[in-house]
Amino acid sequence: TTTYMVTGTDGNGCKNTASKTITVNPLPNVVIDASANSICFGMNVTLIASGASIYTWSNGVINGVPFAPNTTKTYTVVGTDTITGCLNTSTKTITVNPLPNVGANANPISVCIGDPVTLTGSGASTYEWSNGVLNGIPFIPTSTATYAVTGTDSNGCQNTAIKTITVSPLPTVDLGADTIKLMSGQQINLIATASGAGLNYLWSTGETTSTITVIMGTAGTVYFVTVTNNAGCTATDAVVATIIVSTDNPDDNYRITVTPNPTYDVVSITCGGSSTSLVQIIDNLGRVVAEDYAIVLGGAIRTLNLAQLPASTYHLRIVGKGFVRTISIVKQ
Repeated sequence: TTTYMVTGTDGNGCKNTASKTITVNPLPNVVIDASANSICFGMNVTLIASGASIYTWSNGVINGVPFAPNTTKTYTVVGTDTITGCLNTSTKTITVNPLPNVGANANPISVCIGDPVTLTGSGASTYEWSNGVLNGIPFIPTSTATYAVTGTDSNGCQNTAIKTITVSPLPTVDLGADTIKLMSGQQINLIATASGAGLNYLWSTGETTSTITVIMGTAGTVYFVTVTNNAGCTATDAVVATIIVSTDNPDDNYRITVTPNPTYDVVSITCGGSSTSLVQIIDNLGRVVAEDYAIVLGGAIRTLNLAQLPASTYHLRIVGKGFVRTISIVKQ
């Protein structure tokens, strides 16, 4: 503040003085505080000016009210001291960082139950998956699901992406008994009982139907079938075919008769020259459907009742002292 004096002289040479004091008020010290100087796109920021009484902002900012800028920008505020009428300005630059372009990747995107999948994120620095999945680490999903990944870049900005993994069920297939017993040269049908959509069959024999006919050779054989559904998922089942061995006496000392053959209900079995300890009736799948463990002396008659069996060709397996013999019989 300064006082100024002036001396005035009139035409008669007379003088007088006067004074005036000028007060110089300081400008308000306007300061801008920001809730953050650097933000991610979509986030809010709050600008608060202090040091004056009234504030007029550029860019439509309201003092102390949050807003979401979409680009990096410098904001100016004019602060006015209502007592002195003095004003001053201040500026603040807010940096707006773009969100990372996060991608969700899967390999593969469609699997069968029990197959692994690897999920990896892209476009950021670090990744966090929902459902407890670890980035880049294979896992086995149990059902179709959508997985979300949150990627964070070096500025701390985050974005998300999703990926749906389709999990298809396996078909089912059953060839029945795991092991069947057959005679050399015996013919049987192998039937694959399967369920699922759009099934295709491939047997170890190269055939592609649900049922195949095989003829037993002179040694045991494993037959298996692979069933594929319309999602490309597979299931396999196998059956082991073992040979029924007949160890007849080379001198034909054991004279075996089976009557009547064909039969409607009962067959009578006699073995001359040796006792027998076991007689079995075996069907075309190698299953024992009837048997008798009684020891019958040579020449005696053993009777088996086949009335409960369906009409078919069966194999009569006779075990005696020193031999095993198999004979085909027909049940009408």
